[in-house]
Amino acid sequence: MQLGGSGRILSDNLGNEGVSKPTLRPPTGAVRQGTGPQAAQLPGPPMGFNANSAGIYLPIQKAPFVLAAATVQMLLLEPDKLRVYLMIRNASTSLGILAVGFNNDPNTVEAADMELAPGTGFLWDFFVPQNRIIARAIGGQCNVMLNYSNKDI
Repeated sequence: MQLGGSGRILSDNLGNEGVSKPTLRPPTGAVRQGTGPQAAQLPGPPMGFNANSAGIYLPIQKAPFVLAAATVQMLLLEPDKLRVYLMIRNASTSLGILAVGFNNDPNTVEAADMELAPGTGFLWDFFVPQNRIIARAIGGQCNVMLNYSNKDI
């Protein structure tokens, strides 16, 4: 196949000459790093682009917790800014169910707004709860990882 300068196919070696098709090209400066003359030219952010400085992606705050069986812990207060990312994970090494409440004490699995078995988690990155987050370990110790990010309104 031979392409003309505008992306028009000059010949596709199948006898179809003069057929026009769009040519997809990466934006200027969008080069995936590679070695040798065959390095891939794939779309991506321009070289030197810093997403954090542009305010697109914010630093993720990480807060690990160990909850003994039948204990309750306030994991996170209401944000003074806008919470834009939230992940709660009950590690696979946990022995109990993590009951999570939004503005309420999840004193039983039934009273919880959500429950996480060992080895499971939940991620909010579109509709993110702004509530206080309270957790209780039910049936055994829970090893919890909470990740979140807040942004100025």
